[in-house]
Amino acid sequence: ILRIDRSTGQLSFVGHRGPHALGDPDGAPLGDEEWVWGQHAPEIVGRDLLVYDNGNYRGPGERRARVVAYTLDSPTRATRRWSWTEPRWYEPNFGSVQTLPRGTGLVATGHSPDAPGTGGENDHGWLAEVDPAWGDVVWRLDFGSWSDTTYRAAFVPGCSLFANLRYCPEAR
Repeated sequence: ILRIDRSTGQLSFVGHRGPHALGDPDGAPLGDEEWVWGQHAPEIVGRDLLVYDNGNYRGPGERRARVVAYTLDSPTRATRRWSWTEPRWYEPNFGSVQTLPRGTGLVATGHSPDAPGTGGENDHGWLAEVDPAWGDVVWRLDFGSWSDTTYRAAFVPGCSLFANLRYCPEAR
């Protein structure tokens, strides 16, 4: 991930190749493996960064996908606020995460059947809503096979799609 200073145009890296020190919420230092290693769909709100981390370049035996949130505290310090993963979850090519209005995260993953390290019970895509406070899956939709998949997902409020006066009184 690159950081661009708008006033100077100066580029700097955010992550394992950059000048940032990474810590947990209690201030304890974290290693380079806690940065993103092949990211998709970054969401930036103020100083907060939410990322789908494919985990491609973490190293042999370390391949795992996850979603992770950081706060960029200063030009040289970041805090990992939360991260979530599942056992044996590795998706090297697809994926996204989005913060939903109630503070949970919408995670979308697909599947690339020819990717090394995939297969078995993770040979299909899925969508899930994850509660970052507890790490719980609020709901989940598993696709039937690798050919029924998605690249990304986005939350769209129902009333913006369907102007039902019973449920969307502001549509009048």
